[in-house]
Amino acid sequence: MAKARARAAMRLVRETGSDRDLPSFSEIENQVQQLSRVFEPHLRRTRVRDAQMAALDLMRSLSEFSPRLVGDPAFGYIYRGREIRLEVTANSAEEIHKALKKSKIAFVERKSCSKSGLPDEGAVMLSLQGRFPVLLKVLLAADIHGEEARSASAGGIGPDALESLLRKEQTAVEQASAPKAAAGPILQFRKLLAALEHVQQDNRTHPEGDALYHSLQVFELAWQAYPYDEEFLLAALLHDVGKAIDPRDHVNATVRAIENCTSPRTRWFIENLPLARQWLDGTAGRRLRARLEAHPDFEQLVELARMDRKGRKIGVPVRDLEFVLGELERLDQENN
Repeated sequence: MAKARARAAMRLVRETGSDRDLPSFSEIENQVQQLSRVFEPHLRRTRVRDAQMAALDLMRSLSEFSPRLVGDPAFGYIYRGREIRLEVTANSAEEIHKALKKSKIAFVERKSCSKSGLPDEGAVMLSLQGRFPVLLKVLLAADIHGEEARSASAGGIGPDALESLLRKEQTAVEQASAPKAAAGPILQFRKLLAALEHVQQDNRTHPEGDALYHSLQVFELAWQAYPYDEEFLLAALLHDVGKAIDPRDHVNATVRAIENCTSPRTRWFIENLPLARQWLDGTAGRRLRARLEAHPDFEQLVELARMDRKGRKIGVPVRDLEFVLGELERLDQENN
């Protein structure tokens, strides 16, 4: 991982720098997990659940040895190719050998080393093959005393806790997949926005492609800046829905389409977005400038105009429409 980090630094800034200038491994891992939650939530959850199920089956086979799941799957993630890590406590490695052979689980014994790289006399490492490779650490009971024993037993989660976690996850999945009546405004937003996927724009001004992709890019920028301003977020997401209704006058078409399901402030942002572009270009007249600048939301309006121009990039990753609508619905519930 250190080499990969150095190569990434070379690609980005043409120099590796010192370790103090580079992100720590934990910071890199946290960022990877955050991106994974956003861009592959279903794949990520399926992979974790499969790893946890495999760990649970093995722990049930070794239940008499106080098995505990430690590492990635215990914390809700696992990388491709990463081993599942389990710890068990036994009087001897032979006890575990016999239990694994009885369960007809193939294993290979490995050299056990401490973090310092020296032989770890208090543990035995076994590798188990399967869809998810398993690294089984056998803690020898005779070598664990006092605080070490309490520490070892406190790490990770046991089979009962893991089974309870999996049951809760399954309940949550079933509830999420159960048919639900969509909230009125969200249903209306979905219809308006879905139509934008078929609106192809002039590639001279919108090289990114269809109007929905543009709207999701603008929403992403707005969410990064104002994640709790529901009215502003709606303006960023909905500002072009009129293009699927009346391309010749899409601003007024947008306002009419959302009149009964948005606030006056959201509609003010959308109505004045073309004027904010003029202000940015320096083509707005003196009276128009004065009127815009006197409004309490003027600065946010100008930011929305800048976001509208930035949200025109090819290949930029964005959250899908259902995720965005779900976040808006959650935000609406929190605000009300």
